[in-house]
Amino acid sequence: MKKILFIIPFILLLTACGELQLEGTVSIDKQPETGGTTNPSGDGGSTTNPGGDGGSTIDPGGDGDGSGTSTEPVFDYTKDPFKANLYYGRSLLTTDNERKAYDLLMKTFLAFEVTAENTSDKRIKIDLKANNIYVTNDQLVKICKYVLDDEQRLTYLITQFNPRGDGTSTSPTPVQTENGYVTVAYFDVFGFMMSTAQSVYKYQSGLIEAGVSVILDKIQPDMNEGQKFRLLHDEFIKSVSYGQRTVGTSDIRGGFGPDKKVLCEGYARSLAYLCQRAGLEVIYVVGTASYEGTGDNGSGSSFNHAWIKVKIDGQWYNVDPTNNDGLGADPDAVFYNNFLQSDAEFMKEHKEGVTTAGSKVSYDTFPKSATTSYDKDATNYP
Repeated sequence: MKKILFIIPFILLLTACGELQLEGTVSIDKQPETGGTTNPSGDGGSTTNPGGDGGSTIDPGGDGDGSGTSTEPVFDYTKDPFKANLYYGRSLLTTDNERKAYDLLMKTFLAFEVTAENTSDKRIKIDLKANNIYVTNDQLVKICKYVLDDEQRLTYLITQFNPRGDGTSTSPTPVQTENGYVTVAYFDVFGFMMSTAQSVYKYQSGLIEAGVSVILDKIQPDMNEGQKFRLLHDEFIKSVSYGQRTVGTSDIRGGFGPDKKVLCEGYARSLAYLCQRAGLEVIYVVGTASYEGTGDNGSGSSFNHAWIKVKIDGQWYNVDPTNNDGLGADPDAVFYNNFLQSDAEFMKEHKEGVTTAGSKVSYDTFPKSATTSYDKDATNYP
């Protein structure tokens, strides 16, 4: 039976919006200890397979010296990027320079440090010229949008996807360019101050990690991808409630912080982050939805909304965690109104990539789903 939700239309937070070894130019040696399956065939879902087609960043030797020991580095949840195949937006980039720019932004944002020289700066510096990267301002805006939709930890750090021309002025200035290419760009941080951003980021990251670990620790080693996702989906939905009475309700602070109240963006971003930490490919999707009995006055009119696509057994499926939350008398109830659905079923009530005003938003394109919805019974464990 369809659950009726009364959802307040949200304002799309586009401003909150390795080694990555798919053409990657940025070195990173660590990966999530919980991520991925143990599938030796290298289907892109495993972080333990050096031959995976997603571009594993793990040293085959395990300890950095090529000796072949099995010890994996521990994932630093505050600054380590995921491997490339867990970032959908990166797969949409068509040139080496765009991918290099993406990798530079991702690594610099996640690993940002406050120094004596930049403690009072209002923005993080990205030096494209020094890294021999050639992209236009329009390309850089698109790339940053993708980075902020791909990486959920950045939604409480980077507050504006439009690049600026300097790190200290109060008013935005144009980026620096040579021959049409951006040389140096700056991006606004939370609190408009590097020192404030770092304090908030580290504090919030600790709270988030505590909440994430509670759910990730329940994953069993013999779970398949469908069972793993069902656990993440159910445990997350049981742990949160719909609401906008606290900070971070549109990102992962609301999903995993102490209050655990989220709006639809928070539901989608938080479940997407859980999937990434578990090694599942996922896409954060913004668009519109129209459920029977919803809208401003229960009219069933379309409203701006957010959900996810997740890849299970090599095929994409749609999930709307907001509409699967058992609101009302039983806060622990989980519904499956929009659980691992095909496009044919899901898109009866959803439209991806556009706002109610008809404006394009989110990614330029989305992958097609499986032709039929996933069998929910197949996600039962044991």
